[in-house]
Amino acid sequence: MTRPVSSTPSWAACPRPWTRARARTRRRYLLEQAAHLDPRRLAQVGRRLAARLDVGVDDDLARTEAAQERRRQLRCTQADDGTWLLSGQLDPVAGTTLMTALEPLAAPRPATDGSPDLRPHPRRLADALVAVAEAHLAGATGGAASRPRLVVTVPLATLLDPAAPGADPATLPGGHPLSGEQTALLACDAHLTPVLVDDDRPLDVGRSVYAWPDRVRTAVRLRDRTCTWGSCTRPAEWGHIHHLTPWSKGGATAERNAACLCGHHHRLVHREGWRGELVGAQVIWHPPDGGPPRRPPPPWARALDRVVDRWRARTHPHATTRAVA
Repeated sequence: MTRPVSSTPSWAACPRPWTRARARTRRRYLLEQAAHLDPRRLAQVGRRLAARLDVGVDDDLARTEAAQERRRQLRCTQADDGTWLLSGQLDPVAGTTLMTALEPLAAPRPATDGSPDLRPHPRRLADALVAVAEAHLAGATGGAASRPRLVVTVPLATLLDPAAPGADPATLPGGHPLSGEQTALLACDAHLTPVLVDDDRPLDVGRSVYAWPDRVRTAVRLRDRTCTWGSCTRPAEWGHIHHLTPWSKGGATAERNAACLCGHHHRLVHREGWRGELVGAQVIWHPPDGGPPRRPPPPWARALDRVVDRWRARTHPHATTRAVA
């Protein structure tokens, strides 16, 4: 059943006061657009306009994104006959990411004799979801060239200064605007293809400064082993690679400028403004208020080496020197 489109879009209920000039500008522009846009597209245009004119909208958008993410859920229930029922809710970025992965696999596939694919679209999406799971379990999702990417359009001026008044927000393929916080979070890791635009002309697509090469990603994960946030023990393979110094501020896509963070702590670092510093082989996180840093526990691997060395010294006195590869 098609969901009715509300006649009062969410951006119109913004509690922040608009100046008369802003209100007149908004009203005049939207009335012009209403002549040839359907209600859903007009609401998208209204949100985009609000993000440009109201300096407080980015904070509101970031809070909305955080609330939508908290509501992210998936229910998998097995019925008595063995079939599975799936239901859930995804935030805009997660939903777009999922569909980016599924849609290419859900395209109609004619049979070898040329007869058309008669599967309806919901069936093709279900088959695509199973194909993704099977490929993951078979270890076939590791190649960078085969991974589908989430495409995010990022105006160059916004990337350089996301908090600038009037900055044009980054957008998902459907035109949904993203907060500066979400833009910085996505730009940190290589789960997307950023399209830099200037005056609506693409400047660069998937520039290598954004995408962590597989060899660098592997080196960082081997170095950190887990999320680097204090005592968080989520495996590095489950998380993101974070630029300690953002690219927009001169940071390089290199091992010395990288840290592993789980999704939760990656969002927290961007939201609260924590600063990471690589000291030796450990990442130390400094709070935005200048308080004491959050130091990780001592590396367990070195302590384990010392235990093994002591054991070898007692049981094999002539083999205390560790072989060097």
